[in-house]
Amino acid sequence: MQYPATTSTQQRRADALQAASRALELGPRSAVAWTAFGAATAINERFAAAKSAFVRAIVLDPTLCETYHYFGHACLEAGEYQRAAELYEQAATVRPDDYQALVFARQAYRSLRRAAEERGAAERQVAAAE
Repeated sequence: MQYPATTSTQQRRADALQAASRALELGPRSAVAWTAFGAATAINERFAAAKSAFVRAIVLDPTLCETYHYFGHACLEAGEYQRAAELYEQAATVRPDDYQALVFARQAYRSLRRAAEERGAAERQVAAAE
């Protein structure tokens, strides 16, 4: 969808939530739909609903890396750095060749002032990227 220059970010967030809600209507047993709904509710600052959606997605498909990744983002934005680090680590476990989750894990560890874990994630990040 092409947005005019005057369209607000708030409208885009509302559109994302509407699209994710429609995805849930079409696929209520889809982990991808629940992940999209979680991400859309998180960017609309509805963190409790986002967390519930992500948990539902994990129950439906615990191997979907994106769920852990976006759930981690929501927790990071909410200041829940420990939970964010755990989720990014899980994303890296589910998809070991994806270094991006470890970039965000490092950020969470930095926020927690846990330098050793930040360095460990950095080392694993480089290894995954290579």
